[in-house]
Amino acid sequence: MDELSYKDPQASLVSWVMSKVEEWETHRNTNYLENWDEYYRIWRGIWSYEDKTRESENSKLISPATQQAIESTVAELEEAIFGQDMWFDLRDDVLDQNSIDATVVKVLLQEDLNRCKVKDAVVECLLNAAIYGTGIAKINVIDEIERVPVETAVPNTLTTDVSVQENVITSVKVDSLTPKEFVIILV
Repeated sequence: MDELSYKDPQASLVSWVMSKVEEWETHRNTNYLENWDEYYRIWRGIWSYEDKTRESENSKLISPATQQAIESTVAELEEAIFGQDMWFDLRDDVLDQNSIDATVVKVLLQEDLNRCKVKDAVVECLLNAAIYGTGIAKINVIDEIERVPVETAVPNTLTTDVSVQENVITSVKVDSLTPKEFVIILV
């Protein structure tokens, strides 16, 4: 081990990972990038000279069959996952005497998922999986400031005043990634 790893093990780990990232990116770009670009072009209906199958081919027509197949598959998956109002379920503990707590948690979780637009990110991840063969999502936990109106009584009067109260809330956001934004780990 070198002297740096004794002083700062975190720096040593970061250094090792970063030394591997370039190797992993090279492997990804060499083995997959050309195919991913072709898949994207075919899905979008973009003609490219590389997609010609014969030298005598003069047509630049791209059939929308692939695009239709991908989008109908994603639509079916979306309907299967999100077709109901509540697209997940929580079961209450059998021994729990309070049967309402699981229902409250389920409704609150659904509200949080809707506020953070998790459904849209999952659908985008499904689309990337259908196009590239790989669906990857990143989960971000962030603190946000939520502003809500609050009524406060004005002293010595019968009126109220409306002010804005700021609350810090923790949100879990989901971001869909294309495979180009992700490095495949080779061990």
